[in-house]
Amino acid sequence: MEIIKKYWWCFILALIVVPIALNFILLIPAFTPIVGDNQTWLSFIGTLIGALASFAMIFFTAKTLEQNREQLNELKRQWKEEHTPSLSCQLIPYSDHFMLQVLNTSNVTANDVSIKLSTTIQHNIYLFNELCVFLNNQTFTIPPRESIYFDIMISLYKDINQLPDGYLEVTISLKLHEVGTFKVYPKHFAFCTTIIGNPSLNKSIDRIADKIGNSKYLVKS
Repeated sequence: MEIIKKYWWCFILALIVVPIALNFILLIPAFTPIVGDNQTWLSFIGTLIGALASFAMIFFTAKTLEQNREQLNELKRQWKEEHTPSLSCQLIPYSDHFMLQVLNTSNVTANDVSIKLSTTIQHNIYLFNELCVFLNNQTFTIPPRESIYFDIMISLYKDINQLPDGYLEVTISLKLHEVGTFKVYPKHFAFCTTIIGNPSLNKSIDRIADKIGNSKYLVKS
């Protein structure tokens, strides 16, 4: 239908030109004997053009229905995406230890959220087993664009070599349907602490800051 709207003038031109062209063609003498007279051939060509026009309309209608179906499927997908909670998690620093943050980044409330914890970290995490038992027996409601937090008693302010190897595995489910399993590594956050009090790194940061402050290093986009 979009093609018809765009090239409507071509169809009007064809309605004018085709009868004139047919009349001219039928008046040309045939090189070989043919069946029927001009009137017969004119009727045949008219019927053929009508059939082709009907086929074209059927084709355009089918394409329009296909486009409408694709648009409807996309609208359904967008509606589902906008009305389905989006949950994730991460470790964040808090005071002198880590907290597990479970986020709802969508615009709808996440109800009946279940959280399961396990770990490959070898050393004992204070109260970790108690937290796992607590989570196994609870479900949570997380409002839109908000989070809930749980203490993970791993000390944050340590040298990178002293932070424990391994990861926490966090499985999040929504109304008994698993959203996903996330792995969070304490060692990924070591950069927050190793920079503090390191003179060489502080000097490097100062040099970078000075260059950014100099207008000749600024690039206009």
